[in-house]
Amino acid sequence: MNTTNVSDLFTENIDALPLWVKQVAYRKMENSVKSELYHFMNILNPNKLVQEIVPKITFKGKNEFEGNTIFGDIRIFVQSIVMGQNLFDIAVNNFWTLAHVCKILVKCVDLEYVEGFGADPNYAIAQFLSGQIRTGELLKRLGQLDVLQLRQALEEQRAQKEMGNDIKIADVMIQLGFITEADAKILLNFKEDAEKPLIMGFGFTTIKFDETNNKHKELIMNLQREFKNIVQENKVLKERLRTVLNIK
Repeated sequence: MNTTNVSDLFTENIDALPLWVKQVAYRKMENSVKSELYHFMNILNPNKLVQEIVPKITFKGKNEFEGNTIFGDIRIFVQSIVMGQNLFDIAVNNFWTLAHVCKILVKCVDLEYVEGFGADPNYAIAQFLSGQIRTGELLKRLGQLDVLQLRQALEEQRAQKEMGNDIKIADVMIQLGFITEADAKILLNFKEDAEKPLIMGFGFTTIKFDETNNKHKELIMNLQREFKNIVQENKVLKERLRTVLNIK
């Protein structure tokens, strides 16, 4: 196991739960997850998940990284892809949201630090999550509607706005029968969820780490401390809220 990958610990975190707990969790989530993922794959239909994209550094990106002319989150991102990490690893390892990682990916492609992706539908999803393209363009690039349909939807939206109806493009496409309400909902939910960070902690105390591997041990202990700090901050905020609202 790559001991620097928090994403590996994510799997361990789930696997560390007692079987009787996992059974209940599975039963409660089975139907909703099956339904949600089925429709998600039917709409976005990528050959692989956007989270599984493994960016490739360019000659320019390598030179600027080694020359220490790249800073901040972009440097962390480039360093991560040098290590061969995918977007999921990068997000989880750095406590970033998927949307934030996608924004950096798109920026790095624009700066030519990372190789382009051509017509890869997953990159279109990354652009959508980063805010670079909108719903209509995403659906066109995913093959869910053609150029003429997108143009018709945009013209209809413009016409309705001129009449004082500030309608979203997704609602226009629903009216025209190009997509369903379920299609629009899954895209909206996916984008909203991409803005949420993954905070791990539940089950960390049960993970067994290799006592001889100092890096692995230190990583888990740091994560445990991080989670305890978050829990403590939540308690403080709740107490402040109770005081402000005069709740006993």
